[in-house]
Amino acid sequence: MDKITILYSYFGQKEMVKKQVKEWKKYQDKANLVYVDDCSQVPLVKPEGVEAYRVLDDIKWNQGGARNLGMSLVKGWVLMLDMDYLVTEENIEQILALKPEKGIVYYFGRTGEGISYTLYLIHTSDFKKTGGYDEDFSGHYGWEDALFNRRVKDTLNR
Repeated sequence: MDKITILYSYFGQKEMVKKQVKEWKKYQDKANLVYVDDCSQVPLVKPEGVEAYRVLDDIKWNQGGARNLGMSLVKGWVLMLDMDYLVTEENIEQILALKPEKGIVYYFGRTGEGISYTLYLIHTSDFKKTGGYDEDFSGHYGWEDALFNRRVKDTLNR
């Protein structure tokens, strides 16, 4: 697998961005780091070497829209995750060793926890096949993940 993209949807978590970027600098030759600011009140200040985009419509809980925007702007394999996750160099090495196949979404979890449907590796072409996130669910915290994962089961991970 070539370089992967780590895609976060941001909404005011400045301190976490600092931690994520600091860690990413250890393996930036193996992964691109992308943030999509979900129209937070104080816009994300783009860290050096990182791609950053912004949703301009102020829609409550629009993480699905932020993820759709991010996925429309990147190519290849993408590690999608929530802002409270920190991807270490060891994590990247493990993911790069997977040799993933298109048509499969790979779900992960934190150490000591089960699999999370908000932490996964997907190819952009597979994301498009699923139809991405249904932005009609914006404003209803969490439902966009449930519907997206239903779409994954229906279209890919059979």
